[in-house]
Amino acid sequence: MDMVGGLLATTKGTFHLSRTAETLPHAVNAIARAWFGQVVAASALYAERGGDAYAGFAWPSGSREAFLGDLRALEMGSDHEVFEEASFAVPMVYFHDWPDVTIHTNKDQPENLDATKLGRVAYLGAGIAWTLAALPDAEAPRLLAATLADAEERIARAKAASGPDARLARREAAAEGIEALQTVARLWPSTAAAVAAEAERLRSQIPSPERGGMPDSRVPVRNPAIRGPLDVYYFNYLVEAGVDAAESALDAGGPLSFEAFNLVDGKRSVSEIRDILAGRYGAAPLPAVAAYFDVLAKAGAVRFAS
Repeated sequence: MDMVGGLLATTKGTFHLSRTAETLPHAVNAIARAWFGQVVAASALYAERGGDAYAGFAWPSGSREAFLGDLRALEMGSDHEVFEEASFAVPMVYFHDWPDVTIHTNKDQPENLDATKLGRVAYLGAGIAWTLAALPDAEAPRLLAATLADAEERIARAKAASGPDARLARREAAAEGIEALQTVARLWPSTAAAVAAEAERLRSQIPSPERGGMPDSRVPVRNPAIRGPLDVYYFNYLVEAGVDAAESALDAGGPLSFEAFNLVDGKRSVSEIRDILAGRYGAAPLPAVAAYFDVLAKAGAVRFAS
């Protein structure tokens, strides 16, 4: 959580809840979406029909599934990106208000808080944490169903993709779905058989690879001395290494450069990393990705095994 619960009229920031990094698929995304959907539905009911805000949540008849909340794609900008980096690989959802015109100023005061909004955020955080820590085995099949639904929706959206990377979008949506389902099995072993069956079904939907042009077969190997992301807060590893910041920008410090470094495992080639980025995030031209790894090599962040 980062700067949550701000009064909209003062801070000008709206509430964001973002998914884990695409390189760290996890059931926590489906869990967060379910809790967020409950809060959105209850808020809508109260706004539309009134009632006692302290009486708990009540559902409009037949409309429970209509409120899924707004779970955003990975957003950069806070501590979460340190721990979601491959050195630590901790998947997490990110709560924050943005923009916040008072952040890091002397106007960042307690009176800027909206008690109702802050209460909703606390409820969400507690609910997500409780689910991960203490959901009874008897409830695990429902979580598996929610995680599968999240995966199926993303696969369905990927099937609508067009352009040269459409097959990659479908491939990576299925691959991420499988990885997310496997986290359910690890946390709730009673679901292992069901997860294996669903994973095999999703695996059968993965299209065969198709590549055009000349691949970049070089395999980047990470400098083991580097822990955490290359660009965070007021530190940029590449700049410190004497590399021109403009030269090193794959996407101006956004998720592509973060995730490209995350995907360096000493086994994937530059082209394979590029394909995962294109499938999970969208446009990622091979020349730009290759140039970024050239810069990383120049700065000593990676070396090429071949």
